[in-house]
Amino acid sequence: MVVFSICYYLLNTQRQNYIKREIAFQESTSGLLADSVSSQYFNYINQQIIELLNERINLKNKTSIIEYYNNFISSLSAKDYKNLLNNQSHEINNFNLHLFVYDHDTDSYFYNDADSDLLTASGTAQANRNIQNTLKGEISPSGYFLAINHDNDYYLAYFVHNRKNNRSFALVKNIKELSDRYSKDDQILLNSVRESLNFINEHWSGQILIFKNDKVILQTDPNSNLGSQLPFEYLTRSKEQNYPTELVSLDKQYFLKVNYFKSLDWYLVSIRDADDVFEPILALTKFVIMVGLITVLIAFMLIFLFTRSITASLSNLSKKAYQIAKSDLSDPKAMDLMLSDIKATGTDEIGTLEKAIVHMGKSINDNVNSLITISSKQSRIEGELNAARDIQKGLLPADDALPQSKIISFASCLYPAKEVAGDFYDIFRVDDTHIAFVIGDVSDKGVPAALFMSTTITMMRQALSLGKTPASALTSVNKRLAERNPNMMFVTMIALTLDETTGICTICNAGHCPPIVINKNEVLELENLSGAAAGVMEDLQYSEFTYKLSKGQSLVLYTDGISEAQNEAGNFFGVEKIQQILQNTAHLSSEEILNKLNNEISIFRGNALQSDDITALCIQAI
Repeated sequence: MVVFSICYYLLNTQRQNYIKREIAFQESTSGLLADSVSSQYFNYINQQIIELLNERINLKNKTSIIEYYNNFISSLSAKDYKNLLNNQSHEINNFNLHLFVYDHDTDSYFYNDADSDLLTASGTAQANRNIQNTLKGEISPSGYFLAINHDNDYYLAYFVHNRKNNRSFALVKNIKELSDRYSKDDQILLNSVRESLNFINEHWSGQILIFKNDKVILQTDPNSNLGSQLPFEYLTRSKEQNYPTELVSLDKQYFLKVNYFKSLDWYLVSIRDADDVFEPILALTKFVIMVGLITVLIAFMLIFLFTRSITASLSNLSKKAYQIAKSDLSDPKAMDLMLSDIKATGTDEIGTLEKAIVHMGKSINDNVNSLITISSKQSRIEGELNAARDIQKGLLPADDALPQSKIISFASCLYPAKEVAGDFYDIFRVDDTHIAFVIGDVSDKGVPAALFMSTTITMMRQALSLGKTPASALTSVNKRLAERNPNMMFVTMIALTLDETTGICTICNAGHCPPIVINKNEVLELENLSGAAAGVMEDLQYSEFTYKLSKGQSLVLYTDGISEAQNEAGNFFGVEKIQQILQNTAHLSSEEILNKLNNEISIFRGNALQSDDITALCIQAI
């Protein structure tokens, strides 16, 4: 493909060069033709002007005849003068002349009767002028010439005024011979131009055509029919502007150049068959294609001979690779047996490949055995984690074990970030009139946090079930956690007991997120703090505070997994957003309040991963 691409580029470049060369040559040829026609035409015009001037000079020089007849005018009557002109017409006509006289005093004309029609014949350039009105003019011109067309003959009149006797003379000569000689301009010029065309044709394979209107009046190849094929609009548009040489399609493609010669209304056309231009390129293309095909054929033969020498080894290696894929990859003996007949001693590419396959087989065997070991360990860990999750889930209050109350309703949720959670909550009845609520967040995550959480929730349930107040229960649990805590883990926690008869909540907050009260028109944060997080210092004494939960109010307890939830941009959900969401939820049930809060967290987080456990309790007085 590279060889053919290079050949194509070179051929295309050569073709463009040939086109440029042809356009330049045809522009030059067309210019040469136009210069030749212009030169011949102007030579011809100059010759015509010179002969016409000579005629005028000769006519003017014959004024001696006018002077001769003027000597008799004063002594002859008008009748005798006219007879004299008629009698002397033969002598005058010998000079191919006609004489007209006008007497301004008597308003009389004197001329040969045979010339009466010529008297009123119109001028060729000025149709309103003739011999009669020119002679009779108020100021008769002297030395004035007038060209006249009469009976398809051309005449030249010369006027002289004699002020002495106030008479005007017109001497008229028939110049038909001169007119006939130059009436066939095209033919005269074509004969002159044909010699130039023959010279051009000897050095160029194209054709020259000369059009007048839409007819061919000259062409270098009389047997060609290109003149009839060429659309006339290609010619007429050259009147407006000079178009460059272009490639046009007729019966086939031609290079065409048209020049318009305005003076003769000629179209000078140079045209050349594109096949003649591209013939060297076609010959070169055939040669290049033949060389390219031979080169490709030789290359294929060499490739075939070369590849044949290595296909056997590759085929054997392919079979071995297939056998390895089908075998027991974990059996070292089976792998060694399969690889034993691979030599792997060569230094060429095949030898390198054989060594690579041997190394690959052994590496696969080692890796598969390692994966089996790791997978076994992973399965055991996953089993242990599942067991831990089930145990942890069992520590949380089951739906059917939750206390029933006619005064309050409550809802809870816990969404762990890992297999096991460090958050926890508990709801249980202490006695006939009190219900305990506990929510906490262990400082770590995963299995260590889950173990610490299990210990904490068990001890808190035990302490509160014995009738201890939340502060007393937290004080004793903190002491027991801190006694044996080598990892210095701690837990933030709220312990709350609610008196169903009065709605009074006794609350102990050990470094946890403040509870939020939902009133009808506002939300309120209970910022009272009873002490630091539990599990760090043994001698901590916790205090407690109370809040009366009135009918229609709700109390929301939550962990920092809600306030510190992050979105993809790394922004936190925040306490303010929690309060904004809870602002208008007084009319909702406790379960609906938590559902709304969790939905807003999911929308905020988007595609970001959950980074912490999410836990919440909602207690509502009904």
